[in-house]
Amino acid sequence: MNATQSPDLERLERDARARIGELERQERRLSLDALADPAMAEELKDVQSQRAAALAAIRQAELARDEREHREVQAREEAERARLRAHFARARELQVEIDRVIKTVDKRLAEAMTALREYVALATTQQQELSAAGERPPRTPPWMGNAVLAFAMQRADLPRGVIVLETTRAAPGPLSELHPRPALEESE
Repeated sequence: MNATQSPDLERLERDARARIGELERQERRLSLDALADPAMAEELKDVQSQRAAALAAIRQAELARDEREHREVQAREEAERARLRAHFARARELQVEIDRVIKTVDKRLAEAMTALREYVALATTQQQELSAAGERPPRTPPWMGNAVLAFAMQRADLPRGVIVLETTRAAPGPLSELHPRPALEESE
């Protein structure tokens, strides 16, 4: 039975209770006479049968109400399970994409760190060469690496806390603009 065919259980129970009151009055009226008159005894049995049927209708309405509530709870629980299944299915789909992107992130971070190592080696060698030439080379501030990473993260619009750096101050620009440019001409 679907919801549109669902009976009005409260009305059925109310009608059955009213019928029981009426049948109890008839049963009381017939009880004494039924002891002496077989026709009255038959009528009493009929009234008692109707009363039993009305009590059964009340019990059936109570059970039906309980079952309807049980089915509603089951339907809500199943809807919740379906909702959760859909979220987990989407999460599994996203994991496939995450796994693909992670490989790209790992590769590009490795490339970036290799390039950064090369930059540090070249900048260190340049400073040594300038020092050997008697020049006082410009020094890169110790916080510059973190600040340049913070700038790159800010430019990429990464949420805070994805990578925690020693500084929260972002550099004012990329490393290509911030690297000190020493005078590379011989002084006379």
